[in-house]
Amino acid sequence: MKNENRFQITSSQLRVGITTKGGQVFSVKNCAGHEFLWQPNPAIWDESAPFLFPYVGKSLGDQVYFHNRAFSMPVHGFSGGLPWECADISENRAVFRLCDNESTRTYYPFSFKLQTTYHAVENTLIICREICNSGTEQMPFTMGEHIGLRTNLRPDARFDQHCIRFEKAEASARICTTQELFLKEKVKMEWEEKGKLALRKSFFAQVPVLILEAPRSSWVELDAGETSGRVRVNFGKIPYLLFWSPPGEGDFVCVEPCWGTSSWAEETMDGYRRRGVILLAPGETYRYVVQMTFIGADADTSRHQGE
Repeated sequence: MKNENRFQITSSQLRVGITTKGGQVFSVKNCAGHEFLWQPNPAIWDESAPFLFPYVGKSLGDQVYFHNRAFSMPVHGFSGGLPWECADISENRAVFRLCDNESTRTYYPFSFKLQTTYHAVENTLIICREICNSGTEQMPFTMGEHIGLRTNLRPDARFDQHCIRFEKAEASARICTTQELFLKEKVKMEWEEKGKLALRKSFFAQVPVLILEAPRSSWVELDAGETSGRVRVNFGKIPYLLFWSPPGEGDFVCVEPCWGTSSWAEETMDGYRRRGVILLAPGETYRYVVQMTFIGADADTSRHQGE
């Protein structure tokens, strides 16, 4: 993005880079310089951790209808590709904002203000999202995180030596069977052990996106074994939890706590009736918090730090 500006906040254990492109975090390093986030690569995935708004995933016909009028809607909405304003910054805290404008109203005819506050505290990055309806009519939307975590928690570890550990065992999931991102039937999770999903490129070649509906867990961890560090993503109670990784190159996995998903093949194109949609009254603000705790890797192999 032209005129992209980058900022940094720090804690005693983290160095966090944030860009005005999408107002997103693009780097989290520990004191040893170990990078935890995927670094954008146009040939594989040109993002790190975008915020998805106003609709998660792909819309039927790449369109959403509001009041019987069709609007084009990019995959995952538009907030991740637009320039945000850095409204405030200190040593360990930064505030980024995006308000509706002429460009956004060509996709989404509503007045809104998005605000993200990043706060680095010891080995944790706290992300607070605020979605404000600044208009005079009810505002429909879905939203979500798309956090790209590098699978490099040990210097010698391959992608398939990592796993996702869940707070609680999850029973079943839905899959997206094609790159069109439309949902299909439920499938049983395959557990190596209770509360653990092994990461395999062969799995993501067959299942482009894995979706848990109403997950029991309030957090998950990326782990690479007893002697490695781990990354915990804490999201609380959410309606959907998605996982994605490119089937070929790209040693990373995306953890995606979401309030919405891609359209279903049989779903309406009405933006007010989208699965998982939130209807926000004029003047109201919707808030949620996601925390990422970075434990270990090269500088620290303790499995209990910060708990």
